[in-house]
Amino acid sequence: MQSEPYLQGNDHNLKETWKLEQKHLYVLFCLTFITFITVDQLKIIAIPQFYFLAISILFFWRCDSNYYTPALCFIIPLSIWVSLYYIFGLAAGIYIARFYKRIRIPIELFLMYVVIAIDLLSFIYGDFSTYQWVRMSVYYIALTFFIFCSLENGNAKKVLLSFTAGYLTVCILSLIMVIPVVGMADLVSSNYRFGSASLRDFLDPLGIVISFENDLGIASAIVFSMMIVLMRSCTKGKLIYFMVSIFAIFMAMLAKSNTGFVLIICAVLCYLWSIRQGVKQFVSYMLLFVFLVGVIYWFVSTNYPQLLDSILSRILVNDISNGRTEILKLYFQRMLDNPKFLLFGTGSQNYADKLQIVDSCHNALEQVFVMWGASGLVLVVALVVSAWKFMCKGLANRSLLFLSSIPFILFVLGAQAGQFDGFFPLLLPSLYALRLGEEADNPLDDTLDNT
Repeated sequence: MQSEPYLQGNDHNLKETWKLEQKHLYVLFCLTFITFITVDQLKIIAIPQFYFLAISILFFWRCDSNYYTPALCFIIPLSIWVSLYYIFGLAAGIYIARFYKRIRIPIELFLMYVVIAIDLLSFIYGDFSTYQWVRMSVYYIALTFFIFCSLENGNAKKVLLSFTAGYLTVCILSLIMVIPVVGMADLVSSNYRFGSASLRDFLDPLGIVISFENDLGIASAIVFSMMIVLMRSCTKGKLIYFMVSIFAIFMAMLAKSNTGFVLIICAVLCYLWSIRQGVKQFVSYMLLFVFLVGVIYWFVSTNYPQLLDSILSRILVNDISNGRTEILKLYFQRMLDNPKFLLFGTGSQNYADKLQIVDSCHNALEQVFVMWGASGLVLVVALVVSAWKFMCKGLANRSLLFLSSIPFILFVLGAQAGQFDGFFPLLLPSLYALRLGEEADNPLDDTLDNT
């Protein structure tokens, strides 16, 4: 009969082998998705949605519970090209089937149920698609489920790096597609906005569709903030995080997104404030920041003067919101002119047509108000606040709370210049940054730097 220490050692080896297999399975899942999207976008082979569905089913049915959230955060940036949000509902269904004994359904999840019920009321206005409603409901409920129900199974660093890997995939593949057509020199030094319709004349004949400049700028800012948190919280990989942060700034400059620029500046100011030890030190950090900006200004103006002029021409304008303020005023006025929509909204389907407006909402809070009325706005704000409090629950190290909150702060600020359906997925990776300081400062948990 084997001794007890031997049995314990054997169990430990089995556990380590299982963890290694899970890590290899996750890497294989990510590489498969990257390969499918690459060959599909480069027009090598058309990849049917069924392939993504099949790979997802195999992965989620086999993987450990702590890989669900990282995998979904990896998919979020990739959904810019290929609609993959249905995988959230698939993942939630498999998660419940496999781990139903461990699931605790929080009361906050019912806030989203009520929002979905409010959206259902819009059938009275006609032009209602049950299929669209079911698809939206499954997606929003699944995303909310993973915010509140998978915290105990998540690793914050793994989540942030997975989202970053998806973002880098989109950026690098986009550059590979565009540079041979336009040329890097023209792309950097011209008035083209990377990811925008301004490149359509070059790309349309090749069947390349890229139109996500604002999403790219905002995602770049959030990734930049995540790298700041990782550099401050983790002991390894600082050089890699620094290089990714520089790349994120570079991509924001190519996208020429006003929102992205503002968010990056906010991230830097929040970081300087979080590491201050007094007003004098904060002022000294600000002076250093101004000096670095001056160096960057000199470098860009010397080597790429047209790029600088193009960026400044977008910032130094009478309306830096690029028309979003007028759209906000118009929607608000139309809602006041239609009191029947004030309480429960127009519904999420064709809301612009119901208010006879050409442009869609470019403010997430206003879009929520338009779609679900004042009642829906209160519920969604309560849901986001509850999610932030939920992620902060049980944090022993409060000294890094503000630093770890920077991605979430950028999420809230950026939502004022974006659409709710595009911003809501960013809530999941942004919130997980709050747990990073807790994990990184725990000497008994070495998983963070070995992920």
